Amino acid sequence: MIPLGAVWRYLDTGIDQGTAWRQTNFNDSAWLAGPSQLGYGDADEATIINGGPANSRFPTAYFRHTFFVVNRDTITNVALRLLRDDGGVVFLNGVEVLRSNMPETPSTYGTWSAVPVAGSEENTFFNAAIPPVLLRSGTNVLAVEIHQAEAGSSDLSFNFELLANTPLGNLPPIATVSIAPGIVATGEIFTINVSASDPETAVMRIDVMQNGATIRTFFASSGTFSWSNSVVGIHEFTARATDLTGVMGLSPPVRLLVTGPGLASQSVFFRQFASAAGLVLQNAATVSSNVLHLHQATGGNRGAAWMATQQGITNGFVNEFWFRITSKSGGGADGFSFIIAGTPQPNIGSGGLSYGGITNSLAVEFDTWMNSSEGDPDDQHIGVHSRGLLANTLNESASIGRVTPAADFSDNGIVHRVRIDYVPGTLRVFLDNFISPVLTVRTNLSTLLSLPDGRAWIGLAGGTGASWENHDIWTWSHISYANVPPMVSLTSPAQAIRIAAGTDLTLTAVASDPNGSIVTVGFFDGEELFGEAGSAPFSMVWSNIASGIHVLRVAALDDGGLKSFSTPAIIVEVVPTNATITLFPEFGGASNLILQGSAALVTNRARLTPAVSSQVGGVWLNQKQLVENGFETVFQFQVSQLSTRGADGLAFVIESSAFPVLGSSGASLGYSSIANSLAVEFDTFQNPEATDLDANHIGIHSRGMLPNSSDESAALARVTPAIDMSDGAVHTAVIRYSDGFLRVFLDDPLLPVLTLSIDLASTLNLENGTAWVGFTAATGGEYENHDLFMWSFRPNVRPQVQLTAPDAGPFMVPTDLIISANAFDSDGEITSVEFFANGSSVGIATAPPFSVPWSNAPAGTYLLNARATDDLGAKTTSLPLTVSLVELRLQHQLRQIDGGLAFDFITLTGRSYTIQYTADLVNWSNAVPSIIGNGGLIQWQDTGPPVTDSAPATQQQRFYRIALP
Repeated sequence: MIPLGAVWRYLDTGIDQGTAWRQTNFNDSAWLAGPSQLGYGDADEATIINGGPANSRFPTAYFRHTFFVVNRDTITNVALRLLRDDGGVVFLNGVEVLRSNMPETPSTYGTWSAVPVAGSEENTFFNAAIPPVLLRSGTNVLAVEIHQAEAGSSDLSFNFELLANTPLGNLPPIATVSIAPGIVATGEIFTINVSASDPETAVMRIDVMQNGATIRTFFASSGTFSWSNSVVGIHEFTARATDLTGVMGLSPPVRLLVTGPGLASQSVFFRQFASAAGLVLQNAATVSSNVLHLHQATGGNRGAAWMATQQGITNGFVNEFWFRITSKSGGGADGFSFIIAGTPQPNIGSGGLSYGGITNSLAVEFDTWMNSSEGDPDDQHIGVHSRGLLANTLNESASIGRVTPAADFSDNGIVHRVRIDYVPGTLRVFLDNFISPVLTVRTNLSTLLSLPDGRAWIGLAGGTGASWENHDIWTWSHISYANVPPMVSLTSPAQAIRIAAGTDLTLTAVASDPNGSIVTVGFFDGEELFGEAGSAPFSMVWSNIASGIHVLRVAALDDGGLKSFSTPAIIVEVVPTNATITLFPEFGGASNLILQGSAALVTNRARLTPAVSSQVGGVWLNQKQLVENGFETVFQFQVSQLSTRGADGLAFVIESSAFPVLGSSGASLGYSSIANSLAVEFDTFQNPEATDLDANHIGIHSRGMLPNSSDESAALARVTPAIDMSDGAVHTAVIRYSDGFLRVFLDDPLLPVLTLSIDLASTLNLENGTAWVGFTAATGGEYENHDLFMWSFRPNVRPQVQLTAPDAGPFMVPTDLIISANAFDSDGEITSVEFFANGSSVGIATAPPFSVPWSNAPAGTYLLNARATDDLGAKTTSLPLTVSLVELRLQHQLRQIDGGLAFDFITLTGRSYTIQYTADLVNWSNAVPSIIGNGGLIQWQDTGPPVTDSAPATQQQRFYRIALP
């Protein structure tokens, strides 16, 4: 007859009501009203009442509920269940029927309960039977007074249930329903579990209901089934259990949000309000008993609740909430509103409905008070108000649509359902009936409001004036229709890995689309697409990887044409195994750093400055690094949480001093005034004092050994990149110094954005070719975070090279020679050796053995050199070798001597000669296999057997020659 959660009239003013209030003819229309549980102090109340001052609580609070009995004779027994903290007395039609934790003497307003209540008893129901004869056919009144135990009590609780035709002791069964997901898509199958128990008898039946209609029945005490028959919107599921005697018990509701396909990830849903998580509460807005209370039922009380993140608007949305108005007093007031605000932050507005004065906003008001000064037509209407970018107003002059619905949505205690949906060009408002809108407004939010990214704050706000009422929200959801970009990440390889040349690398990406499907995933090295995968698992093997720095990202394309890139980029360095690199894949727990000023390690990053004005910070390697011969550094940085104008920026700094020094305090990117330094600045602030041309430029600044300056007068080179460095993304920079050039790369390691010809050794005074290397940043009068996510630094030692061939000669021309060299790099690899003769290139060798042929050179004296280049571009030239090439002009004679012949000829030092003979000028034989020249005259005599004239008479002569091998 009176269920739990019923609406009760109550008086919490601390005024003694005597005994007349218990009677059926008492007029309680001036009392407040609200659903049970009522009370304060335990955060489980559906209605919070006034308990009086903290140290002087009112002794008694009064509650009344009127109910109707058609025919008393059909009621055989009546049972009540009372939850009271601390004590309570119950009256039915003026007759006391229960006294619980109260003195036995008659109770008055000033009577305290018998003892204080604590622990589990605060939530215990106490049962009693009531004679049915006390009931009346027609109107009946149940009156309850709740008494505190003491003036300093911290809480008060009251709840009540009245049962008919239920034998005392046979209480309703307890039912539960559970659904695992909170949000599903239309057509998606989900599982519903129900169960029930009854300590007195047994459960014979459970009916499962969706939005009040039975969808499944189990003739058992539990059941599980799959379900998918749900349209878009919030659905409420309950289980009704029936025991063997026919007594029924209803479970607490469980709510589920159904979205369109693929929209679950861009939806926000509050099944109920167990806490304020996910909300921004302002002014008097509170959460208790799973209900969002926009404010309290007192005069001049206002509050607002906003979803904690901005939601998609301009592409379309569905917003649904269930509300209830209770505790109406003095005609009620003022109403509440649904707000779309394109403001930087959510802020409660002015006026009773709390949306007045909010610029760049639209409000759907549920107005329950006729305010003639605002042009209201009645005290119950729904209106859409907006003045575009101007401050909104409750006055009807800002109305772009209004209706007075047939249903009274301000009735006391009834839960109403609202759906507000928008597709570009049309906004519709539904009340309780989601088939036919009560209000349709033609408007385009993309042009009415300024929402650059299509998103805005979504809120509910309300308030009261001289009279009051509660505005409570039971559940709330928002579904954005926008095509959400796909999500993609590069999961393999790990960040900042080093691999040797010739190594194959497996790349793996994970991609998904919240409201569609992935068409393809592309693999990028900088801006170059080098591979694609069309289906999961999105993976590929990367082969023949060039040496150097690679900035890897993946891009996912969905079926709606939207593309997303992974972030941050993964850095892969293809370097020799003997390379010396200081590497920070991330900065968690990094120890070999020097931190200065505001710099700090924050989780996985090095934060040079926080987003606070007048900050300056520096991060340096804790040992000097060799920079004279060249270096390569790679780092990822992010500029975030900018003030309106943004702050100074950050710089990579080379500083030659006894200890690294941080620059000027709080400004000028933190490097200004550092003497004997060079800075590569990533400037994100247009400083007129520094004659900056814009707020997004890269510059190289140095004044040699004088103090450096961020002023453009110290700029050796500058460029405005196409990339916005303060866009909040993680950017990758590469700075490479080699062969007299300093090159800066941004997000693409193949294409420098800035190149400067410079010799660091002559520009700076480098001690043994070394300097401190690190980063500085500053914020000045504005603010932003300057964060480093990874950093590698590779110094370079020049390669070594030595000629090994040929020897000095001389060599007779024409001749074919091989020029060879040994080359070695202690911290890298030799990429090429180029050979020179008298300054002209002879050839290039790119792999050992390093040698090239040298042919057809004319006679003369040559100075030979070899120049080795390492993988960072450093070059070393060998010591020279002098080689002589001469023409062969032999002076010789053949003469007869006693016993043989003599052969005289001039030789070249070290050259090998062979003397041959023949009788027919066709077939030659060696007289002497080899003679080594001495640079002068050699006399050879043929006196042995080889020249004895023992041949036939036909062989009367012999010819001789000198042969060169």
